[in-house]
Amino acid sequence: MALIPPGLLGLAAFALLGSESGAGSGVSGFALAVLAAPLLPAWGVPLQSGAGRLLAAGLASVVMWMVLGLVAAVRSTRDPAVGWRHFWGEFVVLMLCVWVGLAAGLVMANLVLGRVLV
Repeated sequence: MALIPPGLLGLAAFALLGSESGAGSGVSGFALAVLAAPLLPAWGVPLQSGAGRLLAAGLASVVMWMVLGLVAAVRSTRDPAVGWRHFWGEFVVLMLCVWVGLAAGLVMANLVLGRVLV
């Protein structure tokens, strides 16, 4: 279940990056790709390319989302009357934490490199 939101974001990113309609779709496609696979910048994907690099970052991101799903499941089952609403509540908090950390990291990289990322 934890792979559904990033999977949908990844499909949207793939569709935007596959269309050649301009810089707007490229920037939004990259943003969605990074939200779907937050470990892409750790592998240097915007600055370096390669199929192996993309595959490694994608697989690491899948493992990360699965671990976060496990953490959300454990945290949500503390209550005996648990439901999917509890799981999604816990998972959304963890997902937002990942995305805020990702945004902070990209801003820091932009400051260190001295270039505009967009």
